[in-house]
Amino acid sequence: ANNYMDYIQQYSLANLIKVFQSLDLEEIPAIIIAAGPSLDKNIKQLKKAKGKAFLIAVDTALNPLAKEDIIPDISVTVDPHKPLGLFQNEKMVNIPFIYALTSNSKIKNFHKGMRIYQNSIDSFLNQFIRRFEKPSAFLETGGSVAHSAFSLAQRLGFKTIIFVGQDLAYPNDKEHSESVYNNSSRNNIHNLNKEYFEVEDIYGEKVKTEYNMNQYRLWFEQAVIVYSEIKFIDATEGGAKKKGMELLTLEKAIERECTLQESIDFESIIKTTEKIFTEEEQKMILKEIIEFPKTADNIKSKIYEGIKIYDKLEKLNQRKEYSGKEFDKVIKKVTRLNKWVSENTDIAYLHMYAAEEDYQVRDVILKEQNRVYEEIQLVIDSGKKMLRALLTAIDKVMVDMNPVMEEAMQRTIE
Repeated sequence: ANNYMDYIQQYSLANLIKVFQSLDLEEIPAIIIAAGPSLDKNIKQLKKAKGKAFLIAVDTALNPLAKEDIIPDISVTVDPHKPLGLFQNEKMVNIPFIYALTSNSKIKNFHKGMRIYQNSIDSFLNQFIRRFEKPSAFLETGGSVAHSAFSLAQRLGFKTIIFVGQDLAYPNDKEHSESVYNNSSRNNIHNLNKEYFEVEDIYGEKVKTEYNMNQYRLWFEQAVIVYSEIKFIDATEGGAKKKGMELLTLEKAIERECTLQESIDFESIIKTTEKIFTEEEQKMILKEIIEFPKTADNIKSKIYEGIKIYDKLEKLNQRKEYSGKEFDKVIKKVTRLNKWVSENTDIAYLHMYAAEEDYQVRDVILKEQNRVYEEIQLVIDSGKKMLRALLTAIDKVMVDMNPVMEEAMQRTIE
C-alpha cells in the first residue's frame, strides 16, 4: 500500500502556508514538542500554552501528550517505519497531520483528521501538480522529524519558536519520555546497540549522545544562524546544549511569550486549508491512472520505434554513409525523437524514475569531419541508453501504480 491515492484526495501544505500568511503571528509563538526524556519534567506546563501558542507535536510525542490530555494543533510524521502504536490513541485520531508520501501508509486506516501533504519531487504525481499549476511546498529536514516540525513553523511564518523535549542526547540513559512506548525496557539506551560519546548539556555538565543525535543538534545550530529573524528558545530543561538558542524553563517561556488575551482557535483556521486538487481535477487524475497501462503501452511502442531508428543510424555509421536522403531522413527522425523525450508531458515523470541512469539526450551535431564516426556513435549509445532507461522506468512506475490503479477503479465503481 502507499499514499498516492490519499495524496490526490487530501490537503496541501502550500495551501496551509497560504492560510497562515494572512495571520498576524508577531505575538504568537510556535512550540515544537519532541519526545526526549526531559519532556517528562515540563509536559504539564503545555496546558497553559493551548490557544496562546501553536502546538506542533512530532509523532513520538503524541502518547505522552494524550496521557496529559493535551491536544496539539498539528502533528508531523514522515518516517514509513514509525510504529502504529504512536498514532492509535483515540484522543489523537482527529488532529491534522503533516504528511509525506513516505509516511507510514497504514496510519490513515484509523486516522480521521486532515492529512496535509508536502509535495514530492520524485513521484509521478508531480506531473499533475505542474499540469494543474498547483503551488508546491516542501519541508527542510536534517534527518529528524523534529527538523520537519521546525521547518513547518518557519514556513508558516512564526517568529518565535520554542523547543520542548528536544534533548538530542540521553540524560539518565533514557531515550524518550516514559510515555512514548509505555515500555521502560525499550527506553533504556543500554538495551540499544549504539556507540555513545559525551557532549556539553544545558547545565555545563556532560551528557551521552550518539552520532545521529549530534548531527541533528548541529543542524539546529546552523538553522539558528540561517534564520536569524527567528527567536529560538530552548525550553527542553535538559539534554545537549544548542548554541544560539536562549535557555528558559518552559514555564518562563510561556509566561513571557504566550501573552494573548484571547485564545486562538487554530483548529478552525487549519480547516480553511484547501485540498490539493478540486473534485473535477481528482476525476481527471483517476481517469488517467486507470488508463495508465494503455498509455504505458503507447509509450513503449514509441520507445521501441526509437531504438530501431538508432539501429538504422548505427548501420549507416558503420558504412560511413553520411550523405544522401537516407541519412538525412534518419537524422530528422532522431531529432524528433529527442524532442519528444525532452518535451512530452506524458513521459516527463519517467525521467525521475530513470534518474539513476547516467544518460543525456544528444543532438547530432557534426563539427569535425575526421571525428564524424565517433560523434555519431556517441549519439547512438547515449540515445539507446536513454530509451532503455525509460523502459525500465515504466516498469518501476507500474509497481507504484498497481495499488493506486486498484484503489482508483474501486472508487470509480463506488
